[in-house]
Amino acid sequence: ASMENGRGLRQHDNQGYGSEDERYNDPLDPSNPPEDEPELKYDRVVLGQSLSSVVNDPKQVKLPKDWATLDMVVNQPESLPVVQIGDFASYEREIAEVLPIFLANRRQKVQKKTKDAELMAELESHKLRKSKSDLSNVPDVFFDKSYSLANRQTFSFVWGTEETTTTNILQEKLSHYLDTVEVELVTQISTRSPAFFAALSNLQVLHDEVRMTCDRINSIRSSLALVDEEVVKQALMVPHLLRRRENYVTVHKKLKLINSVKLTQPTIQLLLSHSDFDGALDLIHTTQKVLLEELQGIQSFKHMSLQLSEMLALIEKMMEADFVTWATKVDFDNPGVAGEMTADVAGKEHLVPLIIGLVRIGKIQVALQAYRERVTTIVTDILKEVLENSMTPEEKEGMGGFGEKLEQLPAQNYISLLQTVFAKLRLQLRRISSVHSFIVAVLAMMVEKRKSKKIRENRLNIQTLTKNAQKKSASFDDPLLGSEVSHVSEVSEMSEEDVVVTPPLSPLIIPVLTEAELKSGRTPTSHISADYYSEIANNSLDTLYSCCELAHVRSSRIFKMRNEVNAKLTFHDFSAVFGTTLEFIQDTERLCGKPCYGLRPTILTQAKAFLDVYHSNRVSTLAQTLENEDWVQAEIPSEFQNLANRLLDVPEQTQSSDKSAKGIVINGESFITVNSTLILIKQLNDYSLACTKLPGLEADVFSKMIELLQVFNSRTCQLVLGAGVMQIRQMKSITAKHLALACRSVGLILSLFPNLRQRMQSQLTSKKDQFVFTDLDRVQKDYKEHQQEIYLKLVSILKERVAFHSRAMKTLDWKDDNMTSPSPPMTALIKEATTLHRVLSTFLPAEDIKFVFERVMTSTHEKFVELFTGFAIASDKGKQRISNDAAAFVKAMQALDNVGSIDDSIINFFSTQFVPPVKS
Repeated sequence: ASMENGRGLRQHDNQGYGSEDERYNDPLDPSNPPEDEPELKYDRVVLGQSLSSVVNDPKQVKLPKDWATLDMVVNQPESLPVVQIGDFASYEREIAEVLPIFLANRRQKVQKKTKDAELMAELESHKLRKSKSDLSNVPDVFFDKSYSLANRQTFSFVWGTEETTTTNILQEKLSHYLDTVEVELVTQISTRSPAFFAALSNLQVLHDEVRMTCDRINSIRSSLALVDEEVVKQALMVPHLLRRRENYVTVHKKLKLINSVKLTQPTIQLLLSHSDFDGALDLIHTTQKVLLEELQGIQSFKHMSLQLSEMLALIEKMMEADFVTWATKVDFDNPGVAGEMTADVAGKEHLVPLIIGLVRIGKIQVALQAYRERVTTIVTDILKEVLENSMTPEEKEGMGGFGEKLEQLPAQNYISLLQTVFAKLRLQLRRISSVHSFIVAVLAMMVEKRKSKKIRENRLNIQTLTKNAQKKSASFDDPLLGSEVSHVSEVSEMSEEDVVVTPPLSPLIIPVLTEAELKSGRTPTSHISADYYSEIANNSLDTLYSCCELAHVRSSRIFKMRNEVNAKLTFHDFSAVFGTTLEFIQDTERLCGKPCYGLRPTILTQAKAFLDVYHSNRVSTLAQTLENEDWVQAEIPSEFQNLANRLLDVPEQTQSSDKSAKGIVINGESFITVNSTLILIKQLNDYSLACTKLPGLEADVFSKMIELLQVFNSRTCQLVLGAGVMQIRQMKSITAKHLALACRSVGLILSLFPNLRQRMQSQLTSKKDQFVFTDLDRVQKDYKEHQQEIYLKLVSILKERVAFHSRAMKTLDWKDDNMTSPSPPMTALIKEATTLHRVLSTFLPAEDIKFVFERVMTSTHEKFVELFTGFAIASDKGKQRISNDAAAFVKAMQALDNVGSIDDSIINFFSTQFVPPVKS
């Protein structure tokens, strides 16, 4: 302690004054102006007695024995004022005379202390150097940790050789080494002995203090034991007795609970006899919870949990079986009730508790799986049952299988079979859909209950927390008291948690547990979460969809067995098959809410095959009709006008007439046509009806319709313009009448194209079906070109006659005065042109006649110019006669109706070409 005080003083001096080389700055020296220091504020002064200062007092060897009991009273000072440097001005004036003397003396004293410290440090360093120099004489081998004379090298180094070393010299040298080391040890010990003895003195003082502290602790323990015996234990008896009373109450309640558990099994059997699965489940799970939480460890109930588990497993199987039975129960004899759950009151009454019970025990997924397997079997057996019922025992023995039987069934019987199969499947699937809807409704109700229960629980928890907080604040809660109570040997072994009051067992208690416990299938709940609701609902929906898809797949086999037969059915029969099948497909897809692909591709494939056969027959019929066509005007029955009106979306005639019309009226225009055109109109109506009867195949039907139109156009062109009819029907020539009838037939069909396009646009909305309109435009263009070619053919007929008669006119003798005017060739040309106009007026409208004759006059003028240019007539009368022929021809043409305006270009040409001489 003294050394520590000394070091502290030396450190303080060094910090205060510095060395000689440093300039001494005394704060009291007026020559050293004070630096600007931050203003210090002193609020409180804390005084105390430091234990280390008292113990380390060098003037006092031992502390007084009563030092620990001494109290040093320090009065709390008041707030001290803030001291400024100016407050010492009067004091500085008083000591102004003696202050220089004081500063000089103190400076000399510091310098003396500094020199003494330097001398001491030099002395210590001299001693250290001397010590090191002395020890340096001793070889290092003696200071080696591994020094041993057993080592040959060490021994040789120490002992030396016989020639160079003697025993006396070696002894003196080793003695010198020993003396040097001993002197160094004595020097070190003398240097450190004061510190050692000071530490030993301090240790003795500490031993005395520890002994006094132990005596004080023993005295305190004796006092505490006396307080514990006379005060604490007596006070602790009150809560101890209260705890014992509570334990007795708990034991009494446990005994009542045991009595209630003993009555569980008879009650469960009674509930099962009345099919009250819900009540039985409540009782079993509540009893299991009581056995696990309240009555655990009671020997008389060690087999009770196993028995309850067995009964629970039995109830689960019974519930699954009942659920499957009631969910798949369909009365096929009463279709109005079979598929509708709303009308099946008994089914609802049984399924509601079954669904709730299965959800509560977590077995709804297992029950749905068993239900799925059962309905799958039922759907599979329906088809087999209907096929077996449709066959007599003799047919079953004689037929090779169902496929042969189906192939030989008449169309009506086949349709009846399909209707029976689809009716039973529809009833079964409706029942499955109703069960799914009912399950979803019950689950939704349970989800709503969970939400409302959570709201009530939150409100109840808030109220409970508030009450508990009030009770805790009013009650005595001392951890020391609780610790002492736990050490009292008379306290019962039952913990504080066992003191909780347990309500009596009741079948109405329904525990609400977590979602994980619910999914594990171990515990019941009457409320479910939204996620679990979605999982069960999706599983039920998958069951419905898989059954619908299975029904489609099984039904498709009936069609695959009759691929070729169905393709050859009549349109009426196949449309009935397609309509029945499509209605079944739409009903099932509406039930499951998803598209099914088991039956639709099959029926569409067969429909396309039917269309191919149907179209092939129609094309053959149309081609045969065209080949047998006489190209004469056909009488139009009223039914064909109605067919045309259907294509035009015009109301049909309400009163049918037995009289036949001369033409078909299209948009107010009457078309005279032939029988082949009537057949085509009927076929177009059949295709239009096919679009209605075969939905989903509109693009295919319209494509076939366009092909049919193309066949009619191309075959008509081959027969009339190509003169094919002359070979087939043995006709001598193709007359203007034939051309006019072909033109009107083509024009009639061409007038239907706008309505056909509108009908296609209303039924073909997909982009992939746009190719149909491209094909329609192409065929319409072909019809127009065909019609134009017929017009040109009519023009060419008269053009050929003009050329024939013009060549005849060039051979005439225009000098002959007996020649009639007009000349015979011109008269024949006028007659033929008039005849052509009369024929065309019978079949063609005014616009077409005008179109044809305008081109006739143009081609006639061109032909006249071609043939008569350069032709010379010598006589003036001849020139006048040929000019009169031209005038007669133009006048005859101008007299015709609907030929347009005919100019005098022909007359002018002949007048210019054959100018008669002017009389003087």
